[in-house]
Amino acid sequence: MLFCLVLPGFLKAQNNIPVTVSGKKYYKHIVVKGETVYGIAKKFNQEPKDIVLANPSASNGVSVGDTLLIPFVGELSSGSNTQDNYIYHKVVEKETLYSLSKKYNTTITAIDSLNPGLASTGLQAGHDIRIPVVQPKPAVINNPQPKQPVVKDTLKTVKPPPTQLTTNKNETQAYKTLVVEQFHTDTSKFLPALDTGKKMARYNIALIMPFAPGADTLHRLVSGTEQIPFTTRISVDFYHGIILAFDSLAKKGLKINLHVFNISPGPDSSFYATDSILKNPAMLQMNLIIGPPSSSNFKRVAQFAEMHHISILSPLSPESSILKNNPWTSKVKPSAVTETEAEADYIALHYKHATVILIHNRDADDVYYKVFKTRFIKADSAFGSRDTLYHAESIGGVSGLASKINTNVANVIVMPYQGAPFVAKFVNELANSKYSHHDSLVLFGMHNWADNDALDPANLDTLDFHFPSNEFVNYADSSTKKFIAKYRNNYLSEPGYFSYEGYDAGMFYGSLLQMYGTNMQNHLSDIKYNGLQTSFEMFRSSPTNGYENLGVYILEYRNYTEKLDAR
Repeated sequence: MLFCLVLPGFLKAQNNIPVTVSGKKYYKHIVVKGETVYGIAKKFNQEPKDIVLANPSASNGVSVGDTLLIPFVGELSSGSNTQDNYIYHKVVEKETLYSLSKKYNTTITAIDSLNPGLASTGLQAGHDIRIPVVQPKPAVINNPQPKQPVVKDTLKTVKPPPTQLTTNKNETQAYKTLVVEQFHTDTSKFLPALDTGKKMARYNIALIMPFAPGADTLHRLVSGTEQIPFTTRISVDFYHGIILAFDSLAKKGLKINLHVFNISPGPDSSFYATDSILKNPAMLQMNLIIGPPSSSNFKRVAQFAEMHHISILSPLSPESSILKNNPWTSKVKPSAVTETEAEADYIALHYKHATVILIHNRDADDVYYKVFKTRFIKADSAFGSRDTLYHAESIGGVSGLASKINTNVANVIVMPYQGAPFVAKFVNELANSKYSHHDSLVLFGMHNWADNDALDPANLDTLDFHFPSNEFVNYADSSTKKFIAKYRNNYLSEPGYFSYEGYDAGMFYGSLLQMYGTNMQNHLSDIKYNGLQTSFEMFRSSPTNGYENLGVYILEYRNYTEKLDAR
């Protein structure tokens, strides 16, 4: 059970801090005793409807301790939390004076002058420090801001990712403001390098993939004793897809020189080949590097990219470690942790009145169990829900569910374990138990369950199985049909998984190059893009790290087919 102790003095010290949410400025205001929506609106010289529009939950009133986002339209009133010309900020882990100066539009010197003790102690998580107040200019009413330039027909109209889909638009906005922004630090102002965003007549892109096999393998291919290696097929499919993307963008005016480099698929045996590629003078002229796929080789090339300020993309690896301490990196594939967090957000949003049962197995690696639990509690709290998460111990069987299942409401069973042997035993037993007859039963698992041969598809269908994934192809979509037709015409074959992957990556990064030129890396998070298969929602957790892709779909296994759960 969760308890919340509200201290009025603490709330006052933390109130009215400027924050940025989805590119818009707000004051973060924590409701204290006696405050109403009308009173808060009057205090900030706004209309009550403005408060409700920014905080849909406030339409039912506010309670002590509620966090509201107040649109940033003018100076703070005399009753707000300012002491002379500063506000208080509670330091969180990994914050620096530089990040705080950017966040509050001030200088490191100004912060130091208000906090003499920092010179000896430095920033410490949990401590309150004083930040200079920079008074904003009054907002101009009825004077719309100029729209950001877009390339017509290049980036499709983007629907919200499935983790944000809902039939209630107000709930979606509440989800974005109260959940997402609480979990991530705003790093939009941190730039990997000072770059004016030079537009070029033609851009150079390097594609480093394991195309051609070694001489021994090639001999066996010719003799018919061996098939084409899987890594070669991946590379060729990805290449075919990206060529079609660049061909489409060329019709919009984007000109690209694609430099293709072959590398061995082995993680260690190809260091010599990697170094040979990096010594090629043409590499210094690149505006974007794609690959290599293996994490060890990618890190080697990424060091070169950082040294020469070249954006580099990992097309296939889900490992987050490849982004560490290199702001020039990004990757297409979300990590399993990111997918687990997206699943927790989705359940908190769409199953607010359900019984959520989290399965725990002491004999298995529980890293994703802990990730889900932590994230769900935060997301659930953001919606005002309490005590909706239950835990059931399981060594493989379903006996632990006996006291948890509630036949009067939906029962969401979550098993955040990837390849543990007990998963198949639990799922197959659950599908054949008395609980499976309840129409309210919904099972949430992991992405790699779809490839687990030990899981009976019929049982997954029975349990209304859901899972997070970064890939989903809607074959009924007109854009998909056009792509398939063009692919068949060009290559006389059917597009594969990695063909779609290459096309989507080419469209997303190529469009950003066309829009922002050499300053593309600083704008990766500006645009959300739903491709034919892959969704892009780029995010950087730290100004020193690269960009992770948070674009995750929630898929449902229905009638033996994976479908997008578009609630």
